[in-house]
Amino acid sequence: MYYEELEKLYGKAKYYSMDPFHEGGNTEGVDLAKAGTSIMKAMKKANPEAVWVIQAWQANPRPAMIDVLNAGDMLVLDLYSEKRPQWETRIRCGIVRKALASMTGFIVCC
Repeated sequence: MYYEELEKLYGKAKYYSMDPFHEGGNTEGVDLAKAGTSIMKAMKKANPEAVWVIQAWQANPRPAMIDVLNAGDMLVLDLYSEKRPQWETRIRCGIVRKALASMTGFIVCC
């Protein structure tokens, strides 16, 4: 239903942002592989060419959640790569290092 309403409002999208467990969150008892697969399946149902866009911040994205996905199905925005790069551990995904130079809205893609 979410993706149907999104398409009604904005048209067909290819990139979908979804950040489960961003800024922490409790993953206890959550099958992360199943959660990642379910999220991607819903996106692909809305658009077979869907790409999941997620922020690399703190422990996100959880490796157990994304390692089960097909290469090329995810784009990771590494928000703090100048201090704590995560892109090196997410090689299977598309990566935008230094996605945000600051939280003031200046976007830098390296």
